[in-house]
Amino acid sequence: MPRQVLLLACDSSDLRNVSAGEWLVLAPAMLWAGSERLVVTSHPVIDSAGADDGEVGGGEEGGGVVGGGEEDHGAEVGGGEVIDRHLLTALLERRELGEALREVQIEQLGRWRSTGREGAPVHWGGHLAMGAYGDVNAPTWLPPSRRRYVHAGLLELLDDAAKDSATAGRHVLTGNGLMVKLATHGFAEELPKPRRLIALILVRPYELAAFGRAAKNPVPALRATPDESVFELLRSAAAIARAAGHPVVNVEHLLVAVLGASGRSALLARTLSGWDGRQPEVVKEIIGDTQAGLQDTSLPETPHLTADTVSAVYAALDAHMPGPQDAAPWYTTDR
Repeated sequence: MPRQVLLLACDSSDLRNVSAGEWLVLAPAMLWAGSERLVVTSHPVIDSAGADDGEVGGGEEGGGVVGGGEEDHGAEVGGGEVIDRHLLTALLERRELGEALREVQIEQLGRWRSTGREGAPVHWGGHLAMGAYGDVNAPTWLPPSRRRYVHAGLLELLDDAAKDSATAGRHVLTGNGLMVKLATHGFAEELPKPRRLIALILVRPYELAAFGRAAKNPVPALRATPDESVFELLRSAAAIARAAGHPVVNVEHLLVAVLGASGRSALLARTLSGWDGRQPEVVKEIIGDTQAGLQDTSLPETPHLTADTVSAVYAALDAHMPGPQDAAPWYTTDR
């Protein structure tokens, strides 16, 4: 998407459909897609008029969209064409559109005041600058548009899995241990009844054993370090979120990574659940609603993971380390 876009169409910044729930009209859509600066129109633009600019009823309306400076306009030079050509020239010369708009509007205003006929505001008054004009360096606390976040629930899941490994006397959290923890996370409740019963039969002994170990040591101080297989699953989860265009990596993305992994444990998980994380329709079903609702991307307490491990987890997920601005839940549509 070009950094500067010139939208010389009628009502290219029209927001009348907002009341009907359609926020992403043409001009905001350009900013959403990545453009920084636009020149748009707020109402139908009259390109030319008769001998007297005061007679505007028979003029033509604005002609076409220019994005990146590839289109030209007709040979006639009326009131509107003067502005269009000036802005188009500035775009081709890679000058700032906002400054070019200011120059031509001041020039046309002077002509209108001196002649009373030429350069009437009806031709140029609807042209507006939209976007990041002035200092485009955003404050450091504002998140970049493509920044990735991690849901607090994913860190809590990893910490719980590390706790189970530590209380069992294992100081390394393996991919298999993480898979078992995912099985006890509640996803089995979504399975058909026969599969759910089988999953519960297999998982229940693990849960009881973990409960018994925790009862013996109510406040375990031990920690477990994830091994490379865990980090490989985290990188896969990040890739799945990236492919889906999701700014927040959730537990569901990790589940899909597990269901799409190689190895016996992943094969067993696919067989028991009937979910194949390698199938696009299955992936869509699992992660489709993860970005809806409030997202808690704060940094939870992780007593069973070291600070270095937590940093490595965020690095594997290619995600932003939470700061003060992430303390409160937020909607993905707000960032």
